Amino acid sequence: MEKVLRNLESQFNLTPVPSSWEVDHTAPSTGQKRRMMRERQEFELRLRDKPPSCSAVEKIQDAINTTIQPKMTMTQFLEKLQAAGVETKVKVTEEGIIQGISYSTDGVAFQARKLGRNGKACTLKGILARGIDFDLERDVLALVQCATSNSQDDKQTSINTLISKIQNHPQNLSMFTSNSHSHNVAQKSQSANVSDLSNSQQQDCILKSQVNYLKHHKGAELGL
Repeated sequence: MEKVLRNLESQFNLTPVPSSWEVDHTAPSTGQKRRMMRERQEFELRLRDKPPSCSAVEKIQDAINTTIQPKMTMTQFLEKLQAAGVETKVKVTEEGIIQGISYSTDGVAFQARKLGRNGKACTLKGILARGIDFDLERDVLALVQCATSNSQDDKQTSINTLISKIQNHPQNLSMFTSNSHSHNVAQKSQSANVSDLSNSQQQDCILKSQVNYLKHHKGAELGL
């Protein structure tokens, strides 16, 4: 349909509009545009006190674009998004495979693949390509906190189990952007099965993750 529109623009000398695959941002839906237009009219007629707010899809994309900085860690990225009013949810399978991420604000959620394109993609691969530094040992606790429900009966046990599964699943190794020691540790565990780890090994992985998370979190608060 967009190709047909581009042809019509050329045929009748109309102002050309970029096609969806040529722009970096996802546009608001038709319903969202109508809502903003209605609110704008109401504001101009003084029927409402505040001007129309941006759509949820625009708020999320703007927050992500503002938040991302070169070499920012995944933990920092998730924390700063939350501070900006954007909640993240990381999709992790029962086996511990990290599959994707979604974002929500004002009670409206979007899968990452529906937000941004090209150099502004918001998927996990997209934000890593945009400069987010991901280290599984350092950032796994932040990911698990986004993936774990607060309604679980034994949250700590669930977190510990999920950390172990994520850190030891070979399919997650491709996500590394850091050349840290933890990358080498993860490579060594590529063929390991989580169920084969002893309790002490699992607790060691969990403890390292929690220590790294706390170090980073306190360092960020102090501006280090």
